[in-house]
Amino acid sequence: MENLNNESAKKNKISASEFYDQMAGDYDQLAASNTPYLDEAVKLFEKYDHVDGTILDIGCGTGMLSLKLKGDFKYTGIEPSKGMARQAKARGYEVTGKGVEEALGEIPDLSYDYVVALGCLFYVKDVETVLNEIRRIARKSFMVTLDDVPREYIDNFSRQVYNHCGLKVDDALESYRVYAWQSSTLGTDIYCRVIYGTAPTGVKPTLLDSEPFYYAKKYAAQHHCDLAIASNIGLGSLVCFSPIVEAMARKLGRPIRLLTTHYKYYENECIEGTVAHPVWHNNPYIAEIVDSDNIDPQIMTHLIRESHNFCQSKNNIQNMLGAYGLKPRKLQGDLYLTKKEMQWAMQTVAHLPRPLVCICPYGQSASLKGSSWYLQRWQQLLETFKGKASFIQVGGYGFEDKDLDTFNPQTNIRQLMALIWAGDLYIGFDGGSSHIATALEKPAVVLWDAVRKVALEEEKCEGFSTAMINRWAYPQNENLMILGEHNNEILRQCIEFIAQTLAEQGFDGFSYRRLLA
Repeated sequence: MENLNNESAKKNKISASEFYDQMAGDYDQLAASNTPYLDEAVKLFEKYDHVDGTILDIGCGTGMLSLKLKGDFKYTGIEPSKGMARQAKARGYEVTGKGVEEALGEIPDLSYDYVVALGCLFYVKDVETVLNEIRRIARKSFMVTLDDVPREYIDNFSRQVYNHCGLKVDDALESYRVYAWQSSTLGTDIYCRVIYGTAPTGVKPTLLDSEPFYYAKKYAAQHHCDLAIASNIGLGSLVCFSPIVEAMARKLGRPIRLLTTHYKYYENECIEGTVAHPVWHNNPYIAEIVDSDNIDPQIMTHLIRESHNFCQSKNNIQNMLGAYGLKPRKLQGDLYLTKKEMQWAMQTVAHLPRPLVCICPYGQSASLKGSSWYLQRWQQLLETFKGKASFIQVGGYGFEDKDLDTFNPQTNIRQLMALIWAGDLYIGFDGGSSHIATALEKPAVVLWDAVRKVALEEEKCEGFSTAMINRWAYPQNENLMILGEHNNEILRQCIEFIAQTLAEQGFDGFSYRRLLA
């Protein structure tokens, strides 16, 4: 938590314990307004209903987390600074003064319900080993922050630090970017990735006993709104809620008043032109958006918890609308771009020869390293169409970039939508970008890594993986399941889809047989 440093950076690096011993006496006062990641811990503990149990707080400092969390928790801390550890002990912590790597290595498997590491891992060189230790020790869940410290800061700060912000954490349920602290060394704001995941043996969320959208209907009525919709439920899930907005507005015969809050996942706040409600922006069926966080942040916690709490018998859009007694006009979401956004997209890709294929080779449900669809198949796909079509990568929010020979612009979510609209077709893993492509009525191949997707779906509720295809597969798309590919079968199906689609769109020279010759 160097963010509280009031000294100039020094060339000679000092240890973490030395650094924090120097400031232990003033730490709480300095930290009071400069530790917003502690508030993120409060939000996630409330969201996942963590109200009691044991917590291992890595880099616990003076034990300020215990002042923030509400519930009956027993705290253990790892803190090498003796001055900071004394204050944590005064707040009821059991504290070990060893270094992080050494201390974690001595802790038995599944020793704590929750393991957190907030504002401290940028001091750790081998962070992947530490994350593996955290997963081993956690019985239920873990939460860490990875600070995006700039090179200038790394070079000039008095302690050795590292930037791990780009590290891919495959089993994360939550991964989003927030403001972390302000560096007094540089005078600049520092951001971090907040990552939350359940332990492999952790207790999984399940469907609630309450009626579908009980809280959504309750809060909408209380605050004179027509609908209440959770915000941070994943971009693709949020797009699926758009048919409810349309159906409700048509039923009422007027644009609706919507209760929600701003979207926080994967949005790069440093990019110009970001908007608070990227899915709802420019939607003609919405007259007004009421920010639930300005009323009570607990509203959104309830809405998120019940976001999947409805019958899973059909497509997700049919299931959701059915809970409101409504029927969708079509089985896809709706997005409404502005003229300015569409013109921006056309200008952005004007240098690429047509036809233009949008690809999304990454995402939460994407194939992991070791799969041929992690990188190899994408490279083969590009090579097949080299000189015949252009490719653009889209939708890499919070995920590592793939080293592919394509145009890969950094975009905010609205720009992502516009670029997909400007393309001629789309191929990508199941996720937010695929839902966007479907909503914009682009011909699309959606790739489903069966092993990866099942693991993610089961985290929501036991049995969700068996309902997966009914819930998420759009009938108008080419849905391809990655499982048991031995002879490039799925790659060939992608090539055939691209060739056939582009030929139907009037592009010359696209023959499936010729491409595979």
